[in-house]
Amino acid sequence: MTRRREGTPEGRQGLRWTVFLYLAIFCVAVLLVIWMMQGFLLNLIYYNIAVRRLDRAAGELSEVACSPDDYEAAQALAVGYQMSLAVFEWEEGELGARFLQVNGDGGSVLPRLTNGELHALCAEAAESGGGVERSYIHRYVFRLPDGSVEPGGENEQLFESRRLIVVRLTENSEGNPIAIFLDCALLPVGTAASTLLVEIILLSGILILAALILAYFLSRRIVQPITRMNRSAQALAAGHYDVHFEGGSYREIEQLSETLNYAASELGKVENLQRELIANISHDLRTPLTMIIGYGEIMRDIAGENTPQNVQVIIDEAKRLSDLVNDLLQLSRCQAGVEKLQIEKFDMGETVRQTLDRYRQLLASRGFVFEEKVEAGLTVRADRQKILQVLYNLINNAVNYSGDSRLIEVGCYRTEAGAVRLEVIDHGEGIPQEKLPDIWQRYYKADAQHKRSVVGSGLGLSIVRGILELHRARYGVDSRVGKGSRFWFELPPEDGEMLPSTDEKR
Repeated sequence: MTRRREGTPEGRQGLRWTVFLYLAIFCVAVLLVIWMMQGFLLNLIYYNIAVRRLDRAAGELSEVACSPDDYEAAQALAVGYQMSLAVFEWEEGELGARFLQVNGDGGSVLPRLTNGELHALCAEAAESGGGVERSYIHRYVFRLPDGSVEPGGENEQLFESRRLIVVRLTENSEGNPIAIFLDCALLPVGTAASTLLVEIILLSGILILAALILAYFLSRRIVQPITRMNRSAQALAAGHYDVHFEGGSYREIEQLSETLNYAASELGKVENLQRELIANISHDLRTPLTMIIGYGEIMRDIAGENTPQNVQVIIDEAKRLSDLVNDLLQLSRCQAGVEKLQIEKFDMGETVRQTLDRYRQLLASRGFVFEEKVEAGLTVRADRQKILQVLYNLINNAVNYSGDSRLIEVGCYRTEAGAVRLEVIDHGEGIPQEKLPDIWQRYYKADAQHKRSVVGSGLGLSIVRGILELHRARYGVDSRVGKGSRFWFELPPEDGEMLPSTDEKR
């Protein structure tokens, strides 16, 4: 059973309930906005709509209200807008004769206004720039049997309606100043508001239920892939690197699954490399130790075997062990970032020539041929000793895998960008393309059988990578199976900046 990590938030809210909570908050916010609209703004909105409607009617009426003969056109207008109207002459601030009146609405309050009230409305309209609006409450008695309106009686019932009167001072189409009175009923918005309140309550229940259902299905589509990934991640943490992360219906989850699958694959490679590292180091340590112990026992038990040759074998194998340990220590320092560079200016071309001269003397008896193509005046700024170590490791690698050709080509020249590029080329068996990214790992081997290096400890390319990354140098390898390999790196010129390292060159 996978143990839960310490510090895991046990009480933290799950994604499913979080989605539901956010949807519920959204629904409540929408309902509150609707509630405020109908509870506080409905009357105002309705009143403004009625005023604008009567304004349009006043504009149309001013075009037809020229004389009492326009009664039919005014009546059609009143019926269309469901209102009552009256048109008076208006001249020099005085209300004149009423020459047009249409009662398009049976509950009109216009006939009940006195001349003083009409004149006061006109005066107020004049002060306000030509228009004024007023609402009135009209009470009347309705006789139930025949529907007639008259006061008194036993079967009478008192009714009440709210009316809106709009007064506009304008001119008719003939240019005569007129005062237009428009009267329409304001519907009982309170009853509509009560109805809307009931509807909002029902709508609230429906929306919250819909939010719960939507949150369930939405979280199901989101949470289930994440839950599966979590189980796979727990298996990965337990060391099962062959685990597979399944994606989901969304692009981000699919990308996450691909990234985790790639990470699991890389972790599996690292695990295999670590196992190989232990096996290879054990092999490289066991061989010289066996020889040291064997030759020591021979020199101890057999008389006359204490010869300089046997002692030299012991010294050589002990030196091989020392080189292996030193390489491991240097590789660890590079990877830990504690290795320091001693930057200086030196001639890269001359350093390459001197190194190849030593290799020619050392390996001439074995048939190795070193061809050099080195330009003059290649001054660089770098740590000379560490770059020299990179050069040794690359040449050693070429010697080990040159095959039967025994030809090693070394080139050093300036690129078009001004960098100093060094190349080491062998004509051996080459490396498959799919294995090129892994050759820089510690003790990685492209073949199935581990081979002890002819020169070095077997950690050369890992040390090369660490040193070049400290220099922020570009490096890489090009190889073809059966044709050989070309290892290269680039350093800035003497007055240049360090080159940024790029993944495609590793």
